[in-house]
Amino acid sequence: MSPKKSPDPRVLIGAYLAAQCTAVLDAEVPITAAAEARAAGRPTEPAVVVELVHDTRVALRRLRSTLRVFAAAFTEPERTLLLEEAGWYAESLGALRDLDVIDERVRAGLAALPPALRVGDPEARLEADLTERRAAHLGALAGVLETERYAGLRSMLTGWRERPPWARKARKVDLRSRVKAADRKLTGRVATAVTAVRADDPEAAHLLHQARKTAKRHRYAAELAQPVLGAKTEALLVARKQLQDELGLLQDAVVTVAYLADLGRRLGNRAGRNVFSFGAVAALEQRAETDGMRRFADRG
Repeated sequence: MSPKKSPDPRVLIGAYLAAQCTAVLDAEVPITAAAEARAAGRPTEPAVVVELVHDTRVALRRLRSTLRVFAAAFTEPERTLLLEEAGWYAESLGALRDLDVIDERVRAGLAALPPALRVGDPEARLEADLTERRAAHLGALAGVLETERYAGLRSMLTGWRERPPWARKARKVDLRSRVKAADRKLTGRVATAVTAVRADDPEAAHLLHQARKTAKRHRYAAELAQPVLGAKTEALLVARKQLQDELGLLQDAVVTVAYLADLGRRLGNRAGRNVFSFGAVAALEQRAETDGMRRFADRG
C-alpha cells in the first residue's frame, strides 16, 4: 500500500484563514451598533460588547499568527500589508478589552482590602472612571470603523477569505516543520525571559509578554495543522493554553498597575478624591506580578 499523501497545505491554511476573516467581518455591525448606542446615551450591555471585542481580537490574532508562521505560503507585499492592517485594528480594540480586565482585578483587590485601608467609596470612583473611559473608547472605535483605512481592511479580509494570494510554492509548505519552528522560537523566548527574571532585568515583564505572544502563535499554528499533526495535538494545545493563561495573568497585573498609576495622577487628592485605596490595590498587583514572575522562573 502506498503511503498516505499529505493534503495540500492550502486547504487547511485557506479554511483557517477564511474562518478568521469571517469572524472579524461578522462582528463589525454589532460593534458599530454598540458604539452608536453608547454615543447616543442608550444603554448597552457591557458583557455583550466585551464578548464581541474579545472574539474579534482572538480572530485577528489567529489571522496574524497564520500570516507569520506560514509566511511562505503567501505573496508579498499582500501578506505584510494584511499583517500590518490587522494589527492596527487589533490595537484599536485593545483598550476596551484592557478596561474589562482592569475592572475585574481592581474590584477584587478592593474587596480584599481590610477596612482600615478602605477610604471613601473607591468602587463608585472606579465605576465612574471606567464608564467614562468605555464611552470614550467605544466612540473612538466607532470612528475607526468609519475610516477609509478600515474600509481597506474590510476589502482585504473579504478578498483573502475568497481567494488568498498564494505564493507559487504554497503547495510545498510543510505544515509540520512550520509548527516545529514556532515551537523552537517559543522555547528560546521563554528561556530568555526566565534569564531576565532571575537577573532582575527591568525588561523581564516585557520579555514574558513576548513569550506569551509566541505561545499563542505556536498554539494557533498547531490548531491549524491539527489534521496533519494527529491525535497528540490536543495535549499540546492544552499545554500552550495553560502557558498563555499563566503569562496572561502577569500581563493583566502590569496593565492594572499602569491604570492605577494613571488614575492616581488624574484624581490626586482633590475635592475628596482620595486615592489611598487604589494605591493599596496597586501594591497588591505589583506583588502579584513579582511573585508570579518568580514562580514562573523557578519552574523554568
